[in-house]
Amino acid sequence: MVKFTSEQKSIERMDNIVLEEKKVKNICNFYVSEYHLEIMLLPYISKKIDNEENITIITEIDLESTLNVVIERINLDKDKKEKIKKIGWNIQNIENIIPNTNVILIGSKKFINEKVFELKERQVENLEIIACYNYNEVKNDMKEIVSKYDGMLNTLGINKI
Repeated sequence: MVKFTSEQKSIERMDNIVLEEKKVKNICNFYVSEYHLEIMLLPYISKKIDNEENITIITEIDLESTLNVVIERINLDKDKKEKIKKIGWNIQNIENIIPNTNVILIGSKKFINEKVFELKERQVENLEIIACYNYNEVKNDMKEIVSKYDGMLNTLGINKI
């Protein structure tokens, strides 16, 4: 029988705390067009801005032109629209991602897998990663993709899988 001292119990608790501090939440999303993607992401992004949380968008495709069309047509105050535009909708590297960030990955299955691998390799802590896949590219692999995630983002928000 092993007896734990209070010092050993404290170390165990600290180990658990450290594991929880490094938590990465993985969410997936599927879209059929760039406009569809942006419309789904805007409520999520708006909420994160309201909560003053960090948001980084890493994308394989430049979304600025379609975003400008969507931003002009939605009912948000001017200040919020500017904050959404300033996020950067054409960034392709993860070098500036800091702990406690909401990371939105947009691109092909290969692109997303590469960026997730890079994030894990960098061991950035406390991330919420939203991986956005083009439905037309992955429609035959959706079951496999969804099984790797904690939740799914749609127009109603994040739903647990």
